[in-house]
Amino acid sequence: MIQDIYTVKELAQKWKSSQETVRNLIHDKRLRPMKMPTLIIPLFEVERFEKEMVATQEDLSKYADKQFAKKYLNAKKPTPIVEIRKKELQNA
Repeated sequence: MIQDIYTVKELAQKWKSSQETVRNLIHDKRLRPMKMPTLIIPLFEVERFEKEMVATQEDLSKYADKQFAKKYLNAKKPTPIVEIRKKELQNA
């Protein structure tokens, strides 16, 4: 059965990932939820995100990393991924 909306927990189960990973994607504005009493992610947003990830083949493993969450997502203003990559390349 196809769902019209997902909770963070349901989407994590669908993607076989952790709820923390889904929340990190939301916090970094890569995945756009609707704010109801709880966060819900509509099917069209899940499909948009999945198509974008298939097209770009971007490595999303950094969102599962707890150090990433502490370093970048707990800041008052989330740092765009492009800026993070530039800093990583400069430091390499």
